[in-house]
Amino acid sequence: CIEEMNNFKELNEATQRLFQFWSDLENADWHDCMYSLFDLEFLYDMHIGLKADLPPQQAQQQLRKNIQTLAIISQEYATHVNSMLKSKQQESNESNPANVLLNILQKIDIPMTDDNRQIRMQLRQMLNLQPH
Repeated sequence: CIEEMNNFKELNEATQRLFQFWSDLENADWHDCMYSLFDLEFLYDMHIGLKADLPPQQAQQQLRKNIQTLAIISQEYATHVNSMLKSKQQESNESNPANVLLNILQKIDIPMTDDNRQIRMQLRQMLNLQPH
């Protein structure tokens, strides 16, 4: 459980840096589009898992599953930011927050389950609504 908590801490910090970098990079006007977070079904599962009164072993499994979900979200966002850099013809070096985050994600096991594929599809659909 300590390893999972360390992964979560490192993932969280790197993702926050990515969001700041993304905010600085993103200067396009938003189109008339909205993607409701209520459409992201996997958020319900994460929330239920956080609220449930689970025995220690199940709580650890839920924590691991939530970290994997956060890793998928972070990976999709980092990949999106790198594609924005490429479309703006800006160089993506190893020290940019997207690449730092992608390096951290290599330490986290993300199995390719049907649920994880679905999470990726939902995120990619949402990210495609944003202007590049």
